[in-house]
Amino acid sequence: MKNILFTIALLISYTSVYSQCNLTLRSNSPSSKLLKGSNSSYINTKLDLERLQLKKVFDVEFRIEYYPGNVAFAGPNCESSSCDGTIGLGVNLLEKLHNQEKEGGVWMILAILSHEAAHIFQYKNNLKFENTVQQEIHADFIAGWYMGKLMEDYKAMYDFSNSSSEAYNKMQDKLESISIFKQNLRMFFGSLGDSNYSSIDHHGNYITRSMAIHKGMKSYTGWAQPINTITGESRDYKKLLITHGKSDASDLIKEYNH
Repeated sequence: MKNILFTIALLISYTSVYSQCNLTLRSNSPSSKLLKGSNSSYINTKLDLERLQLKKVFDVEFRIEYYPGNVAFAGPNCESSSCDGTIGLGVNLLEKLHNQEKEGGVWMILAILSHEAAHIFQYKNNLKFENTVQQEIHADFIAGWYMGKLMEDYKAMYDFSNSSSEAYNKMQDKLESISIFKQNLRMFFGSLGDSNYSSIDHHGNYITRSMAIHKGMKSYTGWAQPINTITGESRDYKKLLITHGKSDASDLIKEYNH
């Protein structure tokens, strides 16, 4: 509970920054200072490794640029013709999350990256949206799907086949940790919401963004699971996330965003 309350207090302060996730690249701003990375080699390495995983999962090639402050944004522009876009991340945001929230902060950093990578995925597939909020909620949903994947992978790292009480206790600890991570992520994305319904930059309110990441995480082990657990056949999850994910985003907006 302590971590959850801390998450709310810390991340609400970032709402006005992160919820400004622009639909075009802002790195051309004269005030933008490009950095080599954060002061944490762990964060830099973790993000670069995750970039490779996102490239593999969503078939997107993007570069990561680092800036001062608490920014996070994505755009379709890139220096290389083989690159699908660029993601900009603020080192202050990354370092505060990691230093003050440790393991839980890493999950949030990866959630930020996956949300921005979802925008690159949208750009590459030339997806059209009715408005900004639909695009953002769809990106939240895709980010949720990817975080669901990471958490299933996290569980798979541990062998709980041993029936001993020690193995059982370890299993319960990991399952409890994952449950807390998921709850924190729901509140994280919710805290990034806004109630500026008439603004062109409206990104969705608290409950809509919270439910989008929640539904996305659930979809990974449900209808968008890469492998059909009944038939054993592969699913075209990317197509599902484009079609049904977009439809689910619209449904969430209609139900909660008012």
